[in-house]
Amino acid sequence: MPLEAIRTGTEEDARVIARLLRAAFGEQARQLGFTRASNPRHPAFWSAERVRRAMRDGFSFLVLEADSRPAGCVAIRPGAPADEHGYLARLAVLPQYRGRRYGELLVEFAETALRDRGARRVRLGVLGPLTSLQDWYRRQGYVLVASEDEGGVVRVVWMEKPLAG
Repeated sequence: MPLEAIRTGTEEDARVIARLLRAAFGEQARQLGFTRASNPRHPAFWSAERVRRAMRDGFSFLVLEADSRPAGCVAIRPGAPADEHGYLARLAVLPQYRGRRYGELLVEFAETALRDRGARRVRLGVLGPLTSLQDWYRRQGYVLVASEDEGGVVRVVWMEKPLAG
């Protein structure tokens, strides 16, 4: 299953990106017990309009294509001009394409794109219960910088990584 391209998604790609997010994040939503009613902001429930809204809010979606079809994506957003951080979110690889390093390739591509846009560090959030995902990001060079706790439960872990210049 050859990798063909990583490209910047357009508003015309919003439906495709939304389908990708729903398919890639569906298992995670089930694992965490999320439903559309309990957690409508989770990417497993995103619509094309929600993707377009993220684009209007400054996120760019990078789409990975393999076998002549979208197989993964990641969202990036540079920080404010005075902010040295860029942000990475919504890393998604379809289940049938996992284990081929496509996630690593998307992260590397996103980091390069953020660096090219002036970011010196990249930051991301991982849901607290997803410790294996936190470990995966650690292997990519990310370190824990903060966590959001609610009633003694870690809800979100914030991680970041410096970008080499």
